[in-house]
Amino acid sequence: MNPVAQVPAALEALTPIAVGMLESFFFRSPELHPIFLIDPDEYDAVALWTRNLGVYNMLMGLAVVVGLVLVHRAQVAAGRAIILTISGMHDALGISLVVTAPEL
Repeated sequence: MNPVAQVPAALEALTPIAVGMLESFFFRSPELHPIFLIDPDEYDAVALWTRNLGVYNMLMGLAVVVGLVLVHRAQVAAGRAIILTISGMHDALGISLVVTAPEL
């Protein structure tokens, strides 16, 4: 896997980790309302799914990190397989989000 392809993979790893942290720990923050569209009276109702989704996103990001580590440890095929699988999942989930909630 060439270094140029590893840069977007690293960004793909960091993005869901950062978003997952926001979803899991800071979803009640008023500054994040434009991103998550959660009204204060809904915080308790959505706490379970926001935390769960946050952990899900962080694990997806960590899987890409594992893929990159494998690539650097001469396990290129395994690392590439993990990275391409997670990338494909992100593509499918992104398309699904655009179709079901274009306002986001």
